[in-house]
Amino acid sequence: TTKLAKRLLEKQGYRVDSVSNGEDFLLSIEKKLYSVMLLSENLSRKDAPSIGRWIRKKEKSDGCRSRTQILILVQRILSIDYHAYNDSEVDGFLPKPLEGCRLIPAI
Repeated sequence: TTKLAKRLLEKQGYRVDSVSNGEDFLLSIEKKLYSVMLLSENLSRKDAPSIGRWIRKKEKSDGCRSRTQILILVQRILSIDYHAYNDSEVDGFLPKPLEGCRLIPAI
């Protein structure tokens, strides 16, 4: 899924960074600003809802004028625990397997 998403986004002209776990993700967003973030719901070492909350808190404390779009990649769209994401203010969910016809319009 990661390789497919990266390839689809690069074809559309996006610059893409990829990390393998939640801790590396947090380190990468400390260094750069991103307009869009795709998070797997199954990140190791840090869960997607807590990363979403951390991003929103950081945006508020940094006084960011722009809001990062956060999309969560999920195994089953019908079995999402939406309550876990309530205060993380994510922007949407995309089902796996990822399809370009859903990814590009979501961004």
